Amino acid sequence: MKQTFGKYQKNLLGIIVVIIFIVYFIFNKSSFKPLLDIKLVLLIGSFLCYVGIIICNGLFIKYIVGSFNKQLDSYESVRVSLLSSIGNFFASSGAGLGFRAVYLKKKHDLSYSDYMATMYGNYLLIFIINAVLGITSLILIGSNGSPQFVGVGLFFTGLLLASLILSFLKIPSIKIHNKYLSAAAQTLRKMSDGWRLVTRNRKLLLHLSLFVLIQIILTVLIAWFELSSLSISIEFGQLLLFSVLGSLSIFISLTPANIGVKEAVYVVTATVIGLSTPQILSLALIDRGILFITLAAVWLAIGREKKYSA
Repeated sequence: MKQTFGKYQKNLLGIIVVIIFIVYFIFNKSSFKPLLDIKLVLLIGSFLCYVGIIICNGLFIKYIVGSFNKQLDSYESVRVSLLSSIGNFFASSGAGLGFRAVYLKKKHDLSYSDYMATMYGNYLLIFIINAVLGITSLILIGSNGSPQFVGVGLFFTGLLLASLILSFLKIPSIKIHNKYLSAAAQTLRKMSDGWRLVTRNRKLLLHLSLFVLIQIILTVLIAWFELSSLSISIEFGQLLLFSVLGSLSIFISLTPANIGVKEAVYVVTATVIGLSTPQILSLALIDRGILFITLAAVWLAIGREKKYSA
C-alpha cells in the first residue's frame, strides 16, 4: 500500500491542487472575468516561444551528446526534447530527464554517468545565471520594504553564494546515516563534480551558457505575451523576476506539469511581482493550456517514429 501511494503521490497531489483551484474559482468567479476578454492573438507569440524552447532543448541535447563524440541529427534531437517535455508535463520534471538518459544510453551508448554529470553541471550554471538575474530584477524593482522582498533577496543571494561555493569546492564523499541529508549531500557532490566536467571544456561551457540565456529570453517573452493577453502590465524588473521564479520552480518536482508549485511561488511573492492571486491563477490556466496545445501540435508535426541512421 505504501509503495503504491509513493508511486502515485505526485499525481494525487496534482489532483488535489486542481480541486483546490476549482473550489477557489467557484467562490471567486467575478475575479476571473478578464479571461472572457483575453486577446487570443497574443497567445500565438507564447505558442511560438514554446516551440522555440523545444527546439532549443533539442539543440542542447544534440550538443551535449556531440561533446562525447556521439551524433544525433536535428530531427532526432528535437523529437527527444519533445518526448521529454511531454513526460514532464504529464508526470514530473524528473520524468523527462530519466527518459533522455535511458534513450541516449540505448540509442547512442552514452553512459548515464557522463550524461548525468553534464546535466548536474548545467544545473549549477542555471542556478548561477538565474540568481544573478533575480538579484538584477530586485535592483530594477527597488525595495518596497516588505518581508517578501527581503525574503526573495535573501533567497537569490543565498542561491548565488551556494552555487559559487559549489563551483570552487570539491565536495568529499562522506557517509551520512540520515537518508535525507545523505541524498542532499550526494546531489551537491554530483553538481560539484559535474561543474568540473563542464568547465574542462570551455566550448561546452560557452554553448550551455548560451542555451540557458536563450531559454530565459524565451521565458520572459512567454510571460509578456500571456500577461498582455489579459491586459496586465508590470514593470520589466517584475517581469524578469516573474520569469526567473517560474524557471527555478521546475526544480521543485512535486506535481505533473509543476501545477500548483509555480503558482504557490508566485502567490508567496505576489507583493514583489505585483500580481493578485486571481491574476496568477488566470495566467496558470493560460500557460498550461498553451503548453498543452504546443506539445500536441509539435507531436502531430514530428512525433511519429522515424528510422534513424545513427
